[in-house]
Amino acid sequence: MPFFLIVLLLSFCAYMPDNIAIAAQKNSCIECHKDLPSGSYTGHKFSDYTGSVHERNGIRCEACHGGDPMSADKTTAHTGVFRSSNPRSSIYFKNLPQMCGKCHGEELVNFSRSRHYAELKTSGRGPSCVTCHGSMGTFILTSDRIREFCTVCHNNQRGILPNVPKEVANVLSMMELTNTLVSWSEEFVTEAQKAKKETSESEKQLAIARNTIKHAKLTWHTFRMEDVTKKINDAYSAAKKARESIR
Repeated sequence: MPFFLIVLLLSFCAYMPDNIAIAAQKNSCIECHKDLPSGSYTGHKFSDYTGSVHERNGIRCEACHGGDPMSADKTTAHTGVFRSSNPRSSIYFKNLPQMCGKCHGEELVNFSRSRHYAELKTSGRGPSCVTCHGSMGTFILTSDRIREFCTVCHNNQRGILPNVPKEVANVLSMMELTNTLVSWSEEFVTEAQKAKKETSESEKQLAIARNTIKHAKLTWHTFRMEDVTKKINDAYSAAKKARESIR
C-alpha cells in the first residue's frame, strides 16, 4: 500500500468520533447474551431486544443496565449491574422514568406531571414506562389494545375510575385518525406542489398540524385527556385546512 494512503488511514482513525470507534468494537454484552438459550429468562429477553427500535438505533445493553461492554471478563462486565428488584438498579421500577428520560426527555417532563408518576414515586403502585411500552422490545399501544392495559388498575372491582379505559381508548382512536389525516394532507400538498399549485397557506397549516399532533402525543403522557383532546382537535382542524387551502 502506498505510504501516503497509510498516513491518510491513520489520520482518519485518529480523528474518528469516540461513539463510532466504540460502535466498531465488539460489545461483550451482545456477544455473550446472544448465545444464551432462548428458553432462559435472559435469553428470551435478549431475543425481544433483537430487531427492536432500540437495537436499530444503536442503543446497547449498557445504556439501560450499566456494566462495561468492553470487558470480556464476566465479573468486570457486570460491574454496576443490579437485578431489577434492587432499588440501586437503573431499571428498578421507580427509577425507570429517569432512566428512560435520558433519551426521552420530553416524554419524561410530561409524565412527571401526571398522577401516575406521583403514585409511582409515593406508593410504588403507579405505572412506569415499561407498563405501557414494554422493555426490551418496545411498542406503542393502539386504541384496540389500550383497554386491556388500563383495566388492570381501572376497573369496577378496584373502584379506581373504571370509566377511564373506555375514555382513553376513544381519545387514542381520535389521535390515530388525526395522525392519518395529517399524513394524507402531506400527500395532498406534495402532489399540489408537483402540479405547480399555490400551496403557501397549505404548507403553513400543515406545519401547524404536524407540530400540534406531535405535542398531542407528548401531552398524552400527562394522562390529562382534556388537554390531549384539545390538541388533537387543533391538529385535525389545521390538517383539514391544509387540504382545503390548495389552489
